[in-house]
Amino acid sequence: MDSAEPGVSNELAPCPELPPLKGAASSYAGLKVRLKEVPYKWQSGALEVSGNYYYPSFLAGAPTVKEFVDLLYWSIVPYCLPRKVREQKQALYEQTQDMRYMSELIDQAKGLFAKARSTIAKAGEPGEVALFVLTEAVLGAPQIACKMYLKTNSEMPVHGSDGVHISFDKEGQLLRLFWGESKLYAKLSDALDAIVNLLSLL
Repeated sequence: MDSAEPGVSNELAPCPELPPLKGAASSYAGLKVRLKEVPYKWQSGALEVSGNYYYPSFLAGAPTVKEFVDLLYWSIVPYCLPRKVREQKQALYEQTQDMRYMSELIDQAKGLFAKARSTIAKAGEPGEVALFVLTEAVLGAPQIACKMYLKTNSEMPVHGSDGVHISFDKEGQLLRLFWGESKLYAKLSDALDAIVNLLSLL
């Protein structure tokens, strides 16, 4: 984005208000100022498809990528470690007020992240963390399968989706399961083709 581009503000603008989380790992309070949302809909005959695109907010003509990465960094504990593990350490901290239990969570998560990066070719963990945050914060769907915790176990090779999340629609009494894929494509059309091909396999 050029700072001189007519009709475009360089001020940091917040996204539309994100829905509150129910049971997810964090409030993600800073996300709504870190990302901008572009909703879009396609209509072809009886088929209607909608999508939402997100990109880092701009400040002084430049994307605030570093700030978004900082937000992702503070999400690696809930991304890497199952809720049960986090709750056990939290309970020990509350009982003893010993900060080492909280530090152990951070060390364990960072260790798993580093292990995955060093043992898996072309590891895509940063993209998977972004997927995790977006799915929890935007869709309000907490993670139910902690892939990082599983795939760093040498006795349990893991393949398939990069994220497995769930939500419950009280009004419609529907349980929704979300399978997430984190991929990078040079062109939007290539990404859309990949999505369509994936859906055809379901």
